[in-house]
Amino acid sequence: LVDCIADPWIGYCSDRFASSCKLWMSIAAILIALGVIGLFYLPEFATSANAIWWLAGLMALTYLSYSVLSIYFYTAGLA
Repeated sequence: LVDCIADPWIGYCSDRFASSCKLWMSIAAILIALGVIGLFYLPEFATSANAIWWLAGLMALTYLSYSVLSIYFYTAGLA
């Protein structure tokens, strides 16, 4: 469900902000790294009551960052 909304929006932004492609790819790479690290090492303040929300948020961050990175990567191959 998130992918249906995010991918067209990411594609639109990649066309609109094509001049700052390297910046967005760098930000996405940092966010995907932070998301993966967060998934493997869940923050200490994530108690058992709210750990599911932390996991869901980190999964969404990782997935959306991967989508941004892959869409910009494929777009850069066309230029």
